[in-house]
Amino acid sequence: MAKRYGHSLVARAGLEGMTQALRKLVRDHRQGATMLNYLMASSIAMYGTDADGRITFYNNAAAELWGRQPELGTDLWCGSWRLFHADGQPMKRDECPLARMLRGGSPPTGERLVAQRPNGTKVNFESLPDMVRDDAGKVVGAINVLIDVADRIAIEGADARLAAIVASSDDAIISKMLDGTVTSWNSAATRILGYEAEEMIGQSIRKIIPTDLQGEEDEILRRLKQGEHIRHFETVRVAKSGKHVDLSITVSPIRDKVGRLVGASKVARDITERKQADLNAARLAAIVETSDDAVISKGLDGIVESWNASATRIFGYQAEEMIGQSITKLIPPELQDEETEILAKLGRGERIDHYDTVRVAKDGTRLAVSLTISPIHDAKGRVVGASKIARDVSERKQHENLQRMLFDELNHRVKNTLATIQSLARQPLRTAASPSQFVDSFIGRIQALARAHDILVEQKLSGNERRGTRQKPSRTWRQGDANHFSGAQRDRGGPFCGAAWACAA
Repeated sequence: MAKRYGHSLVARAGLEGMTQALRKLVRDHRQGATMLNYLMASSIAMYGTDADGRITFYNNAAAELWGRQPELGTDLWCGSWRLFHADGQPMKRDECPLARMLRGGSPPTGERLVAQRPNGTKVNFESLPDMVRDDAGKVVGAINVLIDVADRIAIEGADARLAAIVASSDDAIISKMLDGTVTSWNSAATRILGYEAEEMIGQSIRKIIPTDLQGEEDEILRRLKQGEHIRHFETVRVAKSGKHVDLSITVSPIRDKVGRLVGASKVARDITERKQADLNAARLAAIVETSDDAVISKGLDGIVESWNASATRIFGYQAEEMIGQSITKLIPPELQDEETEILAKLGRGERIDHYDTVRVAKDGTRLAVSLTISPIHDAKGRVVGASKIARDVSERKQHENLQRMLFDELNHRVKNTLATIQSLARQPLRTAASPSQFVDSFIGRIQALARAHDILVEQKLSGNERRGTRQKPSRTWRQGDANHFSGAQRDRGGPFCGAAWACAA
């Protein structure tokens, strides 16, 4: 097999001497066995033809490249079994570089071809043909050197793939020399930091380092010289706009063929959004942890995933007692169906606001709570769980019940008061001699009733209504009017009977 060198390297490897020997062999087949053996033993594939293109000589390396042994004096132009252009299109033998040259073309330089062997394998090679002339300058034949470029193509392919990766990467990829001079700058570096490649290549990398962080570059270089790789180093760099950008940087040493450190490659990932997300998450965590309300998250299966301090205070369970347990642990037996309904609504993406219900604390206490439940979505918008905020409204419920009782009592008392006033109006109407006497008597009774109410409030319904009322009799009340109240009326009872009797007494 031919040594895998490029054309210029082949020349430096002594190809010129071999081609001169091959020219002599083509010009004069009577050349000695020594020269023939020299060419046959070469690891560089080569062959020669006469002026008509018939192959007159080939060495072992050429036969190995072709995968066959062409017939001398018969096979034309090339010894390949089949021949293809570099793009895979078939090539006729008389279209090969040597044939075109012998037909009057200039010698091609380094044209790439593909030879297919009889066993089906293919080899990429470069064809380097040249004319052979006699002493008079007449073309008497041609020689062709075939360079196997499989390794070169593999390297070029790897380089191309690497270049494509670097160009299409979302991360900034930068290379620099040991003095900090930038030698490469990809498109992501432009997007993240704002500088075009031509603005940074040849400039110092310190151009993007904040003044107070310049020492980082010295430390990075020191660690690289010690053979270290620097991974995921979080820092800040300055964009062209002056904006500070949060980056995670990975730095690797670049070494030459003998292992000397000659530079560094940097991969910088923009973590500004992640930093902001971390900050938002920290703020949210602080809000959740200090909330007076129980804040709980759960999966769609009802399993508790988070449990804040207020949930512990309200329900009595520590976080480790509830995380991994079903939320139904808090729900009374007769309300278990609530969770099924809640999960169904969440699955439809619905939010549940201020839903008043009852939950059971660790000690068995039933708590009145107001629930607000929101679905949790993943990055694709799918509902994957729920967040639940539970507010203990037991005190509010007690106040509501007390208020309801007071309103009921007020309603009852107002109705009794109106009934008493109605009764008070009837008595002077029956006995009054004139309208003015009726007015005086009725007003006196109303005033006495008002004073009776004041005494009831002052003594907090202590049972001293009669005594307190009798201490301040109405000046307009006539003793004879009391005879108009029957004993049954005085003893009827009710919250205002004492007050009514006071007016009559």
